Amino acid sequence: MKRYLTIASFFLFVICLFVGCTNRAQKERQYTIKAQSTGELIVNQAYACVSQSKAYQAVWEYAKVTEMDFDSAAAQMLGP
Repeated sequence: MKRYLTIASFFLFVICLFVGCTNRAQKERQYTIKAQSTGELIVNQAYACVSQSKAYQAVWEYAKVTEMDFDSAAAQMLGP
């Protein structure tokens, strides 16, 4: 009887260990996917900020050359 309890305990331990490892691997995959999505979002936002900055710089330079105020130059270059 003691032998059966030992074997049953061992199998129960192995099953619990396997289920725990599976859950951990699944959580790590979910975290990796979320981290990649967040990283891609940050990169996309950075590109958008750089593009916006370049557009404002072009408007600023155009406003200086044409001696316009910034708002008028922006409306003329970027539209209403």
